[in-house]
Amino acid sequence: MNSTALIELINNAALLLALGVLYDTIPQKPQSHKPLVRALIGFAIGVSSQ
Repeated sequence: MNSTALIELINNAALLLALGVLYDTIPQKPQSHKPLVRALIGFAIGVSSQ
């Protein structure tokens, strides 16, 4: 297997794991979030996917 393909596979797995952890830390009741908290959560997910 090409080394760049392996690195990309590892990066994708790390991204998937990070998004899973973020999803687990966010409470499941979106009504309890204030707009600023929702914006910060969206920003954190957006930054982590870059």
